[in-house]
Amino acid sequence: MRLFLLLFLLLPVLGFAFQTSDVTFETVAMTYPQGKKVRVPMLGTERFAKNIKGEAVVERRKSVTLISIDIGRLAPASQLGPAAATYVIWAITPEGIADNLGEFRIRDSETLDNWFGSEISTSTPHRTFSLIITAEPHYLVSSPSRLVVVANQGVREAGVSGNVNLISFAGDSDYERILVAPDPTAKSKDPKYPVELTMARNAIEIARYYEAEKYAQNPYRLAIERFEQAEAEYRTGNSAASREIADLAIRLAAKARKLASARRRAEQERLLLAERDEYLAQLEDELRRVKTEIEETRSTVTDASRKLAQIEQENRQLVAENSRLQRELNLLQRELELERTRTGADCEKLRTDNERLKQELSKASESMDRQRRVCYLRELVMKNFETRSTPRGLSVIIPDTVFSGETSVFLQAEGGYLLDPLAELIIATDAKAYIEGHSDSRGTKQVQLKFSKDRAEAVYRYFVSRGVASERLQVFAAGAAKPLVTNTSPQGRSTNRRVEVLISAGTP
Repeated sequence: MRLFLLLFLLLPVLGFAFQTSDVTFETVAMTYPQGKKVRVPMLGTERFAKNIKGEAVVERRKSVTLISIDIGRLAPASQLGPAAATYVIWAITPEGIADNLGEFRIRDSETLDNWFGSEISTSTPHRTFSLIITAEPHYLVSSPSRLVVVANQGVREAGVSGNVNLISFAGDSDYERILVAPDPTAKSKDPKYPVELTMARNAIEIARYYEAEKYAQNPYRLAIERFEQAEAEYRTGNSAASREIADLAIRLAAKARKLASARRRAEQERLLLAERDEYLAQLEDELRRVKTEIEETRSTVTDASRKLAQIEQENRQLVAENSRLQRELNLLQRELELERTRTGADCEKLRTDNERLKQELSKASESMDRQRRVCYLRELVMKNFETRSTPRGLSVIIPDTVFSGETSVFLQAEGGYLLDPLAELIIATDAKAYIEGHSDSRGTKQVQLKFSKDRAEAVYRYFVSRGVASERLQVFAAGAAKPLVTNTSPQGRSTNRRVEVLISAGTP
């Protein structure tokens, strides 16, 4: 009981780390064969890039899947939302595992991107997955955002299989809500403003939302310092150093966000556990009080039950003594009456009549049991086979399917199981059974007669093996002389290939 209460109270704590999603995206998860390059079309989504087309070349090599993606004419990620700064490629498994495959950068030259597209080569350990590209605040996010720009399509190729993959967005993917104060003004004023600085600012804002100032002070402080240093380098004209330092700021901010999220969750779980411990202590105190009351009540009930049992025992003794005296009185009265009205001869006659009645009753009971058994067997036979009532008796048609094949004269195993009730019915009656074999119209008359006789004898041998006396059985071969239907179709021939067992009218 205590364990059950503890589990019930800890459910919110245990479920704290699980987040649900109200947004899903449907795509195709492909399973790639070993050692084969598969060309997978990549299409833009209707909302963000409906005219965008590209291609991914996927090859599975031992325990790694190599991926090359070529897509052109993607708009800058910043045009998709105030917090979007770059594109990220994802491999999403049907189990919901999201593998960040890296940042997808479009060419700096729009003309070259339009002519040649932008390419990236990456890899994943997964074999079955969907490929999608999303717009993200920075390239080190741990789960995809809802801004799905490009997704793979299905491939009809030997060895490649695909299934529907429903992707749920959760975790830190809702960055437009997390970034409470996005500031793209610097980029709007300066077209050459490095995207790394924008991603670093976004990563710091996300970390701040997860209270990195409180739970991950050191990496958060270092991320801010590196961001400020990167901006200073950019203002002095050192763009290369600015990009490199900004990338370090992104990684520090992402680390601060993960650390702060874990520590905040651990703190909340500790608080919840403390509250539940206190509540459990109160429950245990209450439980001890209730147990004390129960023990007191149980003691009272036990005393009352003991007294009641004693009274019931005395009452049973009185009833038993009264019954004994009554039986003795009745016995004395019957003996006195017999002594007055009957002689010794009368008593002997009564005993003889009693024995005779017992024997007649036993025979009647045996006859009734036998008739009941015969009725049950008849019903079972009529359920398993087609039967007909004729003036000569009950005719049972054993179909062609009871034998091992259409030319076979041997019973199959299941056929014997079906024939058991029929054998028992013949044994349970005093009647004779006539076994008549029939064939279809194929072959000569001699072949037809031999086939029908062999099948009838197979049934005869089975009945004898089940205990039917051989003198109560007779075998006949009718060949194709008595067809039930025409032999113009396989079904008709199968119907005519049968064995009929006639149980004579002497059946009870």
